[in-house]
Amino acid sequence: MAAASIIAREAFLRALIKMGKQYDIEFKKGASAAVREAAVDLVKAKSPEVLLQTAKCHFKTTEGVLGELGLKRDVLPPEGQVTSKPYTYRGKKKS
Repeated sequence: MAAASIIAREAFLRALIKMGKQYDIEFKKGASAAVREAAVDLVKAKSPEVLLQTAKCHFKTTEGVLGELGLKRDVLPPEGQVTSKPYTYRGKKKS
């Protein structure tokens, strides 16, 4: 398992570098303010659909990025409309 995790991490980091070169932007990891700011800049430079090629759009971060630009999730094609459901434990929403 440890070897698989190391290999997956390496593939992820290489993908970030490759996308960075493709879109001429530094892709940071996580969901920090710097990540959201970079995503806003990328959407401004390209289009909202670029998020489908560069981000996990089912998270709330996508709505935050689009919201900063005065947009809503409905500007994305159907595959960008999918959102994660809140985590529940035995039918109760976790706080």
